[in-house]
Amino acid sequence: MRNPQDNFSLLRILNQPPRGIGKATQELLNQKAEEMGRSLWDALVHSELASFPPRAAKALERFRTLIQGLREETESAPLPVLLDHLLERTRYLELYADVEAEMQAKRENIREFLTAAQEFTEEIEWSSEEDLLTGFLDHVSLVADIDEWRQERGISLMTLHSAKGLEFRTVFVAGLEEGILPHYNSGRTQDEIEEERRLLYVGMTRAQEKLLLTCCRRRRIAGRYQNQKESPFLLNLPAEKLEVSESPELFYDQRTAGAYSFFGRRAPTAVDIDVDSGGDVRRGRRVRHPTLGEGVVMAHDGEGDIAKITVFFDRAGKRKLVAKYANLEFI
Repeated sequence: MRNPQDNFSLLRILNQPPRGIGKATQELLNQKAEEMGRSLWDALVHSELASFPPRAAKALERFRTLIQGLREETESAPLPVLLDHLLERTRYLELYADVEAEMQAKRENIREFLTAAQEFTEEIEWSSEEDLLTGFLDHVSLVADIDEWRQERGISLMTLHSAKGLEFRTVFVAGLEEGILPHYNSGRTQDEIEEERRLLYVGMTRAQEKLLLTCCRRRRIAGRYQNQKESPFLLNLPAEKLEVSESPELFYDQRTAGAYSFFGRRAPTAVDIDVDSGGDVRRGRRVRHPTLGEGVVMAHDGEGDIAKITVFFDRAGKRKLVAKYANLEFI
């Protein structure tokens, strides 16, 4: 969608997932492009599809309409919503519907990609005129350089598998939660659980002096927050060897209220949630409306009684609401 002149990338998605555009049709499209002296996308958009075999023409027309629709949506839809719609309309997840571990791992990578998009939307400073999708794609790096690890680089982030054979003065093992370690894909047999336990042991023994194990009660997965349970592996560690502590007080709002309840803490007496003046209604924040459903905050304009919130709802599209009467719930 960002660079339609990229023939290589277009060929990668042209028939993935399968949509009836086989090699013969791709060769015909390539011939058209060569005749026109243009890119494959230009040939698809500007050539007369009636010159293709009927079935091929229909398949190419559906693909062209799909991409054009998504490109138009980039002009108005927030990045997380756009990516959700992209996965839904392209049926991309169907490629990894198999229950095999490799396919499940690919689905997990996609969920993490969505989480990264949500975080990028919330953290980056951007305006409605800026191309957030391009900014996000520029921001994302898919290159792993652990093979070239050097100690002088300072803090290193790596997987438990890639940490084998290395040692560090201080090691953090994060995500000790049920479903992450042990991973939910490994819960079918005792052998798989034990393999996950051995993996944790590998990570713990990388520490030369200090080891810190962390877990959280609420985590964002695929752009959505969900409650977490601590890893059962923590119960097997000798209590006398551990120093257990909880995080400092969380900033209190409707999103973190569940964490206060979980730890049996009282809510702060002075709750600073002021929707009228903007409070925590930042761009990229997911909200829920009683009738319009869930959506993403796009902008907040003005103060007091005249303040307005622009929200892109998953079902209802973009709406501008008076903040004082919006009745929005943070998700």
